[in-house]
Amino acid sequence: MAAVRTGSYAAVIPTQAWENDPNLECEVVDDIGLADLDRPVVLAWSRRNLESIGEALEKYRDNLKVALVEEAAQRGMT
Repeated sequence: MAAVRTGSYAAVIPTQAWENDPNLECEVVDDIGLADLDRPVVLAWSRRNLESIGEALEKYRDNLKVALVEEAAQRGMT
């Protein structure tokens, strides 16, 4: 959600995780076909970004992973 709020990113976000924000343009889709997307969170990183930004991006990735695991645990999702 933080990345989406920057205005530079879009996302497919489960309704359970959506935090209503009147400042964000969104489209709510309730379609049985979305069930195929039901899977654990995936962090995808461009090899090029890792090579150019290096250690700072790796540290950010690791911190993001910890934050996601903690949030999932708080929501009873683990």
